[in-house]
Amino acid sequence: MAVAASRPLLRPCCYRGRIFVLRSILVVAVMLAASPASADVTGRYTGPGGGIVTVEVDEDGSVRFQPEGADNYQLFRGGEGYVVELYDGGPVVMRWADLTAHYNAELAEVVGGDVAATEAEAPAETMLVPAGSTTVEGREGKSYVPRDAIPASAPAIVISSDPALRPLGQAWQAVIARMPTFGMMLTGNPDAVTRELSALFGTGAPLQLAEIRLIGASQDDVPAERFALPAEPLNREQLAEFLRARPDAN
Repeated sequence: MAVAASRPLLRPCCYRGRIFVLRSILVVAVMLAASPASADVTGRYTGPGGGIVTVEVDEDGSVRFQPEGADNYQLFRGGEGYVVELYDGGPVVMRWADLTAHYNAELAEVVGGDVAATEAEAPAETMLVPAGSTTVEGREGKSYVPRDAIPASAPAIVISSDPALRPLGQAWQAVIARMPTFGMMLTGNPDAVTRELSALFGTGAPLQLAEIRLIGASQDDVPAERFALPAEPLNREQLAEFLRARPDAN
């Protein structure tokens, strides 16, 4: 999921991509509340094809996700999520809430009705089970595998045991809480898969998410301007017009 600018790790509509595939593997029932980050943390993750995404978290819990070489990034601050697209004419800022509303409206046209909020049903048992400890890029973590996986299969997810890296888990929580997954779009509430991932990310930083791996981390200070909005967010009418005019941004 990223390095070449043509293959960013995370895009606004990534429910159609690999993250949605990963979510289809993992299920749980309870969502853990994230505590605020206590210091700045930066992590670098690699995905399929060698792509890299940088995840930055400041002491207030603001988050910036940016694929290397890509013309977009995501900000999560003050309880809001934003997608920033960079163009020659200047940056374009879109709220995640407005993107989700836009996609919901498109889905309503397809299904012939509004998306109704319903309570996501909890599974009878989790599909993901602990599989002991393992090491990823020299870092120790707790590994989890699908319940029906063969014993020799590689872990689907590994969560760090290092409390200093926990803010990176909270950063991934912020992302999946706002991604317009099919479950969220059809029910208006997070599905069980999203709650499972959020619960795991609340306990520590992901060292491995299927083919995504943490390859570097630091506690150096991150400049505050990295988390500042580069422009005023589009309103919903402007957003709809922008997405119609720039289908590559969709």
